[in-house]
Amino acid sequence: MRQAIRLFLRIVFILTFLFIGFGFAGYVLAEYSKNLAGKNKNPVIMLVRPGDGDNSISWELYRKNIISNRAQFFIAKYSTLKPFIPKIGEYEIPAYSTLSQAMDILHSGVSLQHKITFPEGFTSKQIISLLNNAPYMRDQIVVIPQEGSLFPDTYFYTRDMSRHNILERASQKFEVTLAELWAKRKDNLPIKSSREAVILASIVEQETGKQAERPIIASVFINRLKSKMPLQSDPTVIYGLKTKGVVPKRLLRKHLKQMHDWNTYMFRGLPKTPISNPGFASIQSVLNPAKTDYLYFVADGLGGHRFAKTLDEHNDNVREYRKTIATKKE
Repeated sequence: MRQAIRLFLRIVFILTFLFIGFGFAGYVLAEYSKNLAGKNKNPVIMLVRPGDGDNSISWELYRKNIISNRAQFFIAKYSTLKPFIPKIGEYEIPAYSTLSQAMDILHSGVSLQHKITFPEGFTSKQIISLLNNAPYMRDQIVVIPQEGSLFPDTYFYTRDMSRHNILERASQKFEVTLAELWAKRKDNLPIKSSREAVILASIVEQETGKQAERPIIASVFINRLKSKMPLQSDPTVIYGLKTKGVVPKRLLRKHLKQMHDWNTYMFRGLPKTPISNPGFASIQSVLNPAKTDYLYFVADGLGGHRFAKTLDEHNDNVREYRKTIATKKE
């Protein structure tokens, strides 16, 4: 009886020793597997799709050179108390990431962010073209939104997001920004509504790329509206011609005489619609213009503009502009 007890105790001791030994060896192997740097020399992209399990994820880690064999993944996952639940999404795994780092990224659910930028002064048609050609999104935009309704900015998105999501954000941001700026506008402006502010801002946006000039150019148009003078803005004429399918290489006198809803040489006041999607600075400039007596401006040939209070001063500035252009051609 005693021998049987002794034999039993020996067996228990040996099994306990083996269990502890294998457990320790498994722990060491798991930690080694998790912390062994991958062989991916560059960042790699991993997709976790609906239905992806341990088998597909281990294969993907192997193909991306993050692990040298699939057993590393299974040892690492099942030999640790730390949970690993990969989330559906697209992830960027940095170069030479350890398995532990890669698993943390897949477990986090923080998907890779792509971005698209809508430049200031783009028409709605141009913005939709950019959006429809942006990669990794679904759903094409068919209907062109109203001109002057999309806020120029950079928008972030994840793979397989609908393009309508970006469009809705751009529209909402425009409405919110416009409402905030409209509430802080100067008094006694010849602008009856926020929509009229957008129309004028879209013209200012097209007239200059210099932010410092925008409040001054806005003041010229504001002064003209107050004086019942035509705005006489070339970009409005060009926009109107484009709506008719005419894209002139150079704006000629005959173009200024063609009648359409955007020809600000032929009528007083604002054109029918905005001619682009203006940015924050242009809208702010229209609602808070510089205080000037200017009624005219012309390009200076150097990227800026010259401003004038009278027609005689303006004609002098035009002659200076022509001289500058002539000098450049020599």
